Amino acid sequence: MNMSLSSLFAILFENLRPFFWPLAVLLLLELAVLIRLWMGPRPLPLRRGLALALPIGALAAIAVFALAPAITQADFGALSGWLDWGFLMMMALGAGVLVMFLAWPWAVWWRLARA
Repeated sequence: MNMSLSSLFAILFENLRPFFWPLAVLLLLELAVLIRLWMGPRPLPLRRGLALALPIGALAAIAVFALAPAITQADFGALSGWLDWGFLMMMALGAGVLVMFLAWPWAVWWRLARA
């Protein structure tokens, strides 16, 4: 089966269309927090939020690793080879990194509010 890049983007768009508005709201909230932090003290104390954002990302990665087979109506027994396990681990790692980077500005803002 030969799929072009535009076909892959069309499939991705169709799958993400129901989540467009929640993702747009999340993006606007994230931008608002980043702008608020940018207008705050200099230099930005980004390391303060990292101690909170890393465990949040790790928990998200563990949750994706544990729940992804169930969400796709499969189980761990369906993972037959190293490629399946590797894909599941990389998917969980990618989701954990994404959640960590989304949580980082919020963690910095929360730490600055408590200081």
